[in-house]
Amino acid sequence: MDTCIRQNKCIYNMEKILTSVDYFSQLLSLEQILSYGYEFFHDTLGLKASAIYYLDDDTYKLVSQIGYDYDIKLKEHKKNDKINNIATLYGRILYENFQKYFDEDFVDYFDPELIIPLIVKDKLYGFIISDGFCYDNNPYSSILSMEYLEGMKTLLNMALSNTLLYRDYKKLARNIDKELFQQFSINQTTKMLLAETDIEKLYSLCIDVVRELTSSSVTALILHDSIRNKFIVKGYSDIINFQNYYNEYELLSNSIDIQKTVFDLDKDMDELKSIFKNSDALKNLTAKYVVLIGKNPVMGFITVGEPVSGSVYDDSTLNQIENVGKTVYLALKNANYIA
Repeated sequence: MDTCIRQNKCIYNMEKILTSVDYFSQLLSLEQILSYGYEFFHDTLGLKASAIYYLDDDTYKLVSQIGYDYDIKLKEHKKNDKINNIATLYGRILYENFQKYFDEDFVDYFDPELIIPLIVKDKLYGFIISDGFCYDNNPYSSILSMEYLEGMKTLLNMALSNTLLYRDYKKLARNIDKELFQQFSINQTTKMLLAETDIEKLYSLCIDVVRELTSSSVTALILHDSIRNKFIVKGYSDIINFQNYYNEYELLSNSIDIQKTVFDLDKDMDELKSIFKNSDALKNLTAKYVVLIGKNPVMGFITVGEPVSGSVYDDSTLNQIENVGKTVYLALKNANYIA
């Protein structure tokens, strides 16, 4: 009888291994791991009740729970140095000393028997907290769960690692494609701007180019008028309200010590106040960013508003705007020279 039980245990053991390896070796999405993968993990180990938390910004948030006969009130656990030590200093499944890594009220609330960390490259991305195994429902679960828990944790973490690496790869590929497209756009833009020698047409072309590259809702080109010694709006495009705008701007000094040329109108207002006499008037342009054209002396500046696409300006787009500003500087110099 004992021999038969042991044989059945071995068969059950092998079936669990093969099924687990087959399942977690697939390229799963993050959503699949946190839902079906977690449920599979819970059932395979024969846990009585468990809950999975996953990192969102700086907080581990409850994603799902199985087996608890009540609604879990503690939906979050703050990320801190103490909990980070699980990945860097421990790395294994916790069976005791939970307060060493988790908040005391969190441990007291769950009173767990084990906590399974989800670790990728020395970073804790989440954890599964459980009150133990089902000893009554399955004659093999208690034995097999303890034997293969560490291996199952490794499989789960490997699946999570593959998913995150693939996500990073897709993001990198998209960024490379975007960079290539932007480089092509800049090349074509440079050719068009430098080929245009008619000043008035160049003003309009500058607005069109910047608007196309950035999807800016409101775009303005403001240039220095040497006769009036002021900066005057030479081009303006509002594709939301279809309104025109005219204003004049003055600098506190035509020699600027600030190194950067792209300014966020909200975050960098103090710097803009050190450049413009009437910096508050820049808000009338419905601008998000101000890009200087040339420095020492400043030839002018370009402003772009919020993108109509609803996206945000990333670093590559801002670099592209800055490059357009440099090209506009050269194009205006060239057009003025020919004129």
